[in-house]
Amino acid sequence: MQTNTVEGQHKHPPVVVIIPNWNGRHFIVDCLRSISELHYPRERLQIVVVDNGSLDGSQEAIRSQFDQMRAAGFGSLQLIENESNAGAPAAYNQAIQLADPACEYIWKLDNDVTLDPESLQGLIGVHRSLIHENVGGVGGRIRNVRAGGDDPIGARLMPCPRRWTKIVEYVYADTTEQRSDFLEELDMVSGSCCLFSRRAFRDHGEFDDRFFLYYDDTELCLRFRKNGWRFFVTHRAQVYHHGLSSTASIPGCRLYYWLRNHLLLGKCFFEGVERLLFYAVHVTNIPWKLFRIGHRYAAGRYILVAVTMARAYRDFILGRYGPCPDNISDFG
Repeated sequence: MQTNTVEGQHKHPPVVVIIPNWNGRHFIVDCLRSISELHYPRERLQIVVVDNGSLDGSQEAIRSQFDQMRAAGFGSLQLIENESNAGAPAAYNQAIQLADPACEYIWKLDNDVTLDPESLQGLIGVHRSLIHENVGGVGGRIRNVRAGGDDPIGARLMPCPRRWTKIVEYVYADTTEQRSDFLEELDMVSGSCCLFSRRAFRDHGEFDDRFFLYYDDTELCLRFRKNGWRFFVTHRAQVYHHGLSSTASIPGCRLYYWLRNHLLLGKCFFEGVERLLFYAVHVTNIPWKLFRIGHRYAAGRYILVAVTMARAYRDFILGRYGPCPDNISDFG
């Protein structure tokens, strides 16, 4: 009996699942329901949801879903209720700090994904098969329900000198690859669904909460990779993304975060002359960015795009991070 218990613990190590939520009531409930359907022992899962001051009744919906999950055998279910939105990275850090010391893995999920029942077992299997390879994280294939097709599974570092314009290039799943044991090593994996090694966080810190939204998972993976950790994607795990899809327009706040945080990522990643080159190339590309974004995404509303870009650059220079300013206008 004891031998079987030890074998079960090895096959099903304890995992903490961390999920941020902000005004995503219907998404988070569906996400939690899909966790309930995982083919994984419920007593081996700790689930921590951090709500960032939602105003749509998310907290009540989460508590109700937790009651159903407790009745179904889940033991460790925790809801952190913040009074305001401190950003996704800060929420992840709050959840990590509550993780049981026995948990070997941290499963980072977005609130707008649902999971294939075999997804966690597939991610665990890759970690176990590469136990001597210093695996920092394993991601899966991400199917975009709204847009059809796939979301990026991760990214690779761009070679110099292109790296000074675009630090990473996103990678999509190879849909022609049918092998269930197919593995792809990348420089970072998508933060929508990644099973991280707990030890990597202990050794190299948590999420950088200056990012607030976007690029936080990229910075974390590149920091871990710099310290010798490796990242893989497997087709043995599939998740379904129900949130934002690629459209012909983008909200002003999203553009603000993309621009400001791309500069912050460069500041974190580059040093010395390379950092100066990154900034110089970025500045010289401003007119092209203004034209391309205004023409492609904002129906020619160049002044609004220019104002958003100026505020993003200003706040980066002044070290103002956190949430997008209230007076940023949508131009979609």
